[in-house]
Amino acid sequence: MKAKVCCVLVCSLFLAGCSAETPVGSVDTRLSEVSHEEVSSDIPIESEDTAVSNVSYGSGSPEDLFDRFLNGEIDAEPLQSSPLVDGGGSININDLNMDPEEWTFESFSVGEQIDLDNDGENELILDGPYGGMYLDAIDGELYIFARALGNAGALSHTYYDDAMWIVISDTTHAGRLYYEFFKFEGGDDLVDRMSLLAENYYEDQEGVYTFNDESITEEEFNTLHDEIFGK
Repeated sequence: MKAKVCCVLVCSLFLAGCSAETPVGSVDTRLSEVSHEEVSSDIPIESEDTAVSNVSYGSGSPEDLFDRFLNGEIDAEPLQSSPLVDGGGSININDLNMDPEEWTFESFSVGEQIDLDNDGENELILDGPYGGMYLDAIDGELYIFARALGNAGALSHTYYDDAMWIVISDTTHAGRLYYEFFKFEGGDDLVDRMSLLAENYYEDQEGVYTFNDESITEEEFNTLHDEIFGK
């Protein structure tokens, strides 16, 4: 009888020692206990602190979606129907340099919320390189509605002819000023566009000026420029 008790004690001590080397709550042990029905092997496992929902938010006001994006809770997906996105993937604010104390040319900051697409709801401006990007909430989803395309495709906006227009411009090359204007009624509904161009204007040349691909004079160009952008 004593021999059996001693044997039980020895086995118990041995098992306790093994348990101390491999904690029950370790990641490997916990994952092995989760059934395949609960977690698909195709989906990466993220911690509660880093997991971000980037699919089908389903509902929410623009202000709510903007807040969730600024808190790093959701991504903004590129709006494929927009001519002002030019490819690129989704973004999460944690992937952008938003630190004002470590400002670089690539830094971003939170800008205004204004109605950029004439649908009665505000869009969110993220100020950044060459004008940054504009975010739009459509049907409860958050999209990148427009983003800068580089030094030859700076992003801005202007109010003209009782509507807001998104502007893509190239003003960085000598003897050339190019502006393309996009008018929306909702970020996924482009209703009008214009172009204004001045090129080859140097001291010894008269230059070429066009509005919507039709020839105009330098004076007409300057008048239109001032009307569209304001003096």
